[in-house]
Amino acid sequence: MATAVLQVRERGVAVGRVFELGFSTIRHHPLQTLVVAFLFTGLPGTAADYMLVQLPWRFMVMTVGSFSLPGYVALGLAGWFVSLLFGAIAQGAMARAAIAASEGRKAPFAEILGAAFRVLLPLVFLGVIIGVGVIIGTTLLIVPGVLIYIFWSVAPSAAANERDGVFLALSRSQELGEGARLKIFAITLVLFGISLALAMAGNLLTLLLAFQGPPGIAMGTLGLAIRGAFGALGNVVAGAVMASLYVELKEWKEGSSVEALERVFV
Repeated sequence: MATAVLQVRERGVAVGRVFELGFSTIRHHPLQTLVVAFLFTGLPGTAADYMLVQLPWRFMVMTVGSFSLPGYVALGLAGWFVSLLFGAIAQGAMARAAIAASEGRKAPFAEILGAAFRVLLPLVFLGVIIGVGVIIGTTLLIVPGVLIYIFWSVAPSAAANERDGVFLALSRSQELGEGARLKIFAITLVLFGISLALAMAGNLLTLLLAFQGPPGIAMGTLGLAIRGAFGALGNVVAGAVMASLYVELKEWKEGSSVEALERVFV
């Protein structure tokens, strides 16, 4: 048994294996994934975007040091914060499904939602901390924001699975990711590309409908709903992959669970 655990620890972190587990998690939990996307990121994210666009950004000025920037820059940062916030919630909500997939089983609907709702408030606080930290770091010198995101990349999964509190989850993420920062960065880049492609697809669909439908649809409720749906899809895909990264890092550092190892020898 000890030898098997040692072999798991020595195998390293494989980017391909992380994505394989992430998409396997979604494939084996399609209905649960849709519900998580709708409840934890799609509906609240669209509502937040709707409230943001109602503010008179064109009359606002954002001051950063000695620079005065138009209010639309602040709108972009606010939208980014919303994305980071609900991305963290989606990752925490998908943690149970990813763990079940890594154990070769399908998690029941109640198990996934129950685990997500039990840690919803900590995930919100965690999302706020990650969002603020990443945005401040990025607006300063860009690199600090990237590093902060890498350091805290699996904190939502740690908070959802280990339930030791927000700040311990942040520390736990740094501990698990030590020695695999470049691979975490590579995974983050791929997920950014996927999210960007989905966002562009949502904007394109909205514009196509705007050309064929009534005027104002692009900035109306339907346009927000379409972009929100594509954004939710991006968040839940990223959430599943990052939750799978948490599983990969945990097995790399600590070995597989006893139950999983027992199944190997059966």
